[in-house]
Amino acid sequence: MRSKGVVWFGFILLLASMIPNLMQAYIVYAQSSDEVRETIIQTDTLKVTTNVKQVNDQMRWELQYQWSTLKENSARRLKLKFYDNEGKAEKNVDTSLVQPEHIDGWRLNENNWFMNEEFKTSAEGTVVVMTALSVKNLALRIQLDEEIIKEVERVKETISSEELSASQESSGSSEVVTTFNNETEVEVIEEKIITEDILQTPDADIHELSAPEIDAPVTSSSEVKDTSQEEMVTPSEETSETTVESQVTETSEIESSPSETSSSSEETKSNKEPNLNRYITTAPGFIDSLSLVQPFANGVSPFQYTSNATEGTFPTHWTDKYLPGNSTSTQIRNFNYGAQQNPVATSPKLKNILADPLTFAGGYHSYEFGAGLTDVLLKKTVKPTADSSKFEIELDAIGGTNRTVNQIDVVFVVDKSGSMSGTKWTNLKTELAKFAKGLVEASFTPGDIKMGLVSFSDTVDDNIYTPYTRIADFSTTPSDGVNSGITGFTSDFRKLDGNDSTNRHPILATDPVGGTALFLGIDAGIELLKNTNYGARSTARKVLIVLSDGVATYAPNTARYGSQAALQNLAKSKQNSNRSLQFSTTRGSTQEFVGDGLETDANLLGGTGQTNVIGLTNSFINNRRTNFINALPILPISIGFGLSGNYVTQARGILRNLAGSSTTDPNSNFFDAAVDNLGVALDKVKTLILTLNDVVRDGILTDPMSQYVTFQSGTLKRYALTYNTTAKTLTTIAVDGNSSAPEYAKNAIVDQTNSPLKVTNLYLGGVDNLRYGYRITYTVQLKEEYQDGLFYPANERTTLDAYNITNSLDFAIPSVKKEATTFDIPVTKEWIDDNNTWTTRQSISLQLQKKVGTTWVDVAGKSITLPVGTTSYTFTGIQAYESGLKIDYAIKETPTRVTGYKAPVYTPASVNISSTNKTLKVTNELLKTKIEFTKVKSDGTTPLAGVGFTLFKANGTTAIGTQVLSDATGKVSFPTQLPIGSYVVKETLTLPGYEPIDPMNLVVSDTNATLSVTGFPTVNKVVNRLKDFKLIVKKLDTVGNAVNGAKFKLESTTTSPPYSNELSSSNNLFEFTGLKPGTYTLTETQTPDGYIGLQNPITIMIDLDGNVKVDDVSQPGVITGEGNIIKLDVKNRQKGQLPSTGGNGTQQYLIATFVLASIASVIGIYYVYRNRKGAK
Repeated sequence: MRSKGVVWFGFILLLASMIPNLMQAYIVYAQSSDEVRETIIQTDTLKVTTNVKQVNDQMRWELQYQWSTLKENSARRLKLKFYDNEGKAEKNVDTSLVQPEHIDGWRLNENNWFMNEEFKTSAEGTVVVMTALSVKNLALRIQLDEEIIKEVERVKETISSEELSASQESSGSSEVVTTFNNETEVEVIEEKIITEDILQTPDADIHELSAPEIDAPVTSSSEVKDTSQEEMVTPSEETSETTVESQVTETSEIESSPSETSSSSEETKSNKEPNLNRYITTAPGFIDSLSLVQPFANGVSPFQYTSNATEGTFPTHWTDKYLPGNSTSTQIRNFNYGAQQNPVATSPKLKNILADPLTFAGGYHSYEFGAGLTDVLLKKTVKPTADSSKFEIELDAIGGTNRTVNQIDVVFVVDKSGSMSGTKWTNLKTELAKFAKGLVEASFTPGDIKMGLVSFSDTVDDNIYTPYTRIADFSTTPSDGVNSGITGFTSDFRKLDGNDSTNRHPILATDPVGGTALFLGIDAGIELLKNTNYGARSTARKVLIVLSDGVATYAPNTARYGSQAALQNLAKSKQNSNRSLQFSTTRGSTQEFVGDGLETDANLLGGTGQTNVIGLTNSFINNRRTNFINALPILPISIGFGLSGNYVTQARGILRNLAGSSTTDPNSNFFDAAVDNLGVALDKVKTLILTLNDVVRDGILTDPMSQYVTFQSGTLKRYALTYNTTAKTLTTIAVDGNSSAPEYAKNAIVDQTNSPLKVTNLYLGGVDNLRYGYRITYTVQLKEEYQDGLFYPANERTTLDAYNITNSLDFAIPSVKKEATTFDIPVTKEWIDDNNTWTTRQSISLQLQKKVGTTWVDVAGKSITLPVGTTSYTFTGIQAYESGLKIDYAIKETPTRVTGYKAPVYTPASVNISSTNKTLKVTNELLKTKIEFTKVKSDGTTPLAGVGFTLFKANGTTAIGTQVLSDATGKVSFPTQLPIGSYVVKETLTLPGYEPIDPMNLVVSDTNATLSVTGFPTVNKVVNRLKDFKLIVKKLDTVGNAVNGAKFKLESTTTSPPYSNELSSSNNLFEFTGLKPGTYTLTETQTPDGYIGLQNPITIMIDLDGNVKVDDVSQPGVITGEGNIIKLDVKNRQKGQLPSTGGNGTQQYLIATFVLASIASVIGIYYVYRNRKGAK
């Protein structure tokens, strides 16, 4: 048995160890049918909960997050994706994303994660997604990125301390720490390591969110009741232990209120703006929220506007009239307040507030809330000013009163625990006195407003603390009876002046001491407001103001103290000389409270065998709100006064809960007051009470400028309006600089430094037949880029929202215009063509174009033809803007390119009204080409230098430049480039021996902006051929006498065609002509009688350069100015004489021999002479 017991004990222990893990993994809150609340993730470092509920005609998906990091030098950022998969084939893809409302410090990254911009060590807050009621499910993906900062040391080259100092001063950086160690410099650098998507399954998986079922019509209340909290009032159904356990999750919710830390308040700030018009019904029935008889779609203006390309955008139901009177202007279009729109159901009806009939001046939009209730009157108009680009906006809002009950009972419940002593208590007494005096003096009728006073604390007896509460008795002759009636209310504000020692109530005369029995103070306040024996008036509206400086340290024991009626079962006694009725708890078996009065985790947060004062207090408040505050009804107001300590968040959450105000509610009845700033909070409370009958309470007028205009600083003026419903008159009183202006108008706060322009703290009530209103006027200027002759709205959607009105009330938006701004565009035509020396210009047309999107289109009526000789023109009256954008203009030339010229160059490419240089220039540059060729010899290859050529115009007589000689490579290049046209090249310097070429007729043509030259020989080589050579043979005898009767034949097979010619002569001369370069042989075919003929033919070689060799002996002087002439003497020796050849004979050899012999003789004589002289 013993072993089995051990086994069973181990098994039970194992199961018990699993319970916390199961609770950690998933928690579903107890919830009402109209909300779904879940805990998605709960770990040591991350908590994510959701709350889905219907708000008006939308579904609000609220995600509350709280994260921290346990690692040193690490930070995190949260990333979210919401998917609407309804009807989608693909689930959880980015095309199904639903974007949350904007939060400062959050952004959408490139991967569509909605995420924090910065890494933080801890943060908490709320993310809100608004959808249509038809959306029943959303999918949620959650991830975290982590940033770890590490310090890394590295060694650098040594730098001087001066350099280091200069570097640090210039950079201003403190991230790098530099130390010096001999020749080494060590710097410590912070290295950031970012790890994305650190969450793992199951936290990283898709989480399905569900919306509550919609069973009832939409109400204006945003309050959500928790059924698990209501159950605590019936002890028979649940034990004290289960009550404590059931409140743990509620406590954690309160503790994680999203805006309780400075880091999250910035994140949630922007979320508040869309909810300004949603009245938080803190006490249903106390002041009914006003709903329009004809409500309009949320976020949609009820007015219709027309928009077209020819006129712009303006009210569909428009007039050109403006105030005052019936003046008209073509520059403005106001809503036509002088005629009912048809059908009227599409917008608020027009109401004539002045004498009949309905006129533009007397017409206002009437927002009606039902029979017997005062409507709200709105009007917005515009009128022109002396400056055609500026316009004056006038905006009116007129309220009134729905006063049916003027009596108000106000109970002030004050915390008298020990932490309230000192400066807090001193300041409380001073500010409470001001509050009471101001409230009473502002009563509609003396006695309408009465005040009661309650305190709560505890007493100590033998170190046993027992909480109690006291209700002030203002009777002049208070009795000592505890069950008889008391005078719990007074209109004598001196009774609440703690500094008035003569008249003050004793509760304010003693210093605070003890713990915080908040639940008793609340119940005593409720008792005072509902118990007619204590002076409560059944006809009065009831206000409960609870002030505390810390977290509750006592809570009700629900088994002994469940309902509010249990207060009367407590021990009652008269205190303060019978001027206070005290309700005291007891200890022992009948103890009505839990807690020890101390601010400790064990007392406040709960746990095994410990007290959960915070959870129980919140449950208590939820019960009282349901069964008493809402039922009587009572308007609850709470003030956190100098909250401090370790439980500030929890204390603030409790007080918010009492006031029925969520952390994101901008119209909260909870006021957070610093120790030295209580007066501000009490002034707001006073205003809240005194304006309960106003049609517009705590109004916010939101008036954003449209993107088309700029607000003119310094032009805004404020006016108070009084509408006399009997006399049908409207009176204006200037507020600025007028100390006698009505207080409500002076107290309205105008913020014109930010966009949109806002008026807050706006209370528009009335009295009898007078209705109070508020007017602002200011000037706007139509931006230059929208001065294009089209109408543009002066403002964006303009609304009036109020604490007590469920709908946004719209103003009709007027439109303004200014005739189109125009400017001139000069154009110039520049020809780069040697001042038209070549006469190549032609007439051109210029078309002005404007850019539409990415396309250039012609501007109608804006073209001009410029004849030759005209180079400028100005396009005038050119529209500067279109649809708010500057229009870019360019010009296009026709033809697209002038023949012989380059494509036109446009500089600048385009202009607009802001261009410094608005002149458009078109440049046409003449195309030119070089004239070059190569001069070669007759072989077609060998360059021929020194030949002169001259370029002429087509007439062949007008020279273009000077003569150009071919260079060593035969190249001829004219320095003057030529455009299209006809030209002549002539050879004006021919080398001796060469034939000049015929003139070359050249044509320069343009093909697709490329010039080509025709008229040159093949491959641009110009061949110069030698003149034909002439061979003159003279027949002589050996002494030079002419010899007749011979015949000679000249032949060549190297020429083309072959050459062969035989000549006879009547004399001794033979002339062979037409010789071209080649090798020839000359033979004597007939020898004169008595002479010996040539034994061998004579070889004559003429090369391509004109060089001539006869029998390999060069012949100079062949090429002359008279022609290419080869002269050859052929001598015949008479028979019997030598030599027999046609050579030169021996004569020259004899002469040479004689000269050499003479030189030798002279040398010999000199030698003999020298030797003789030396012998002497």
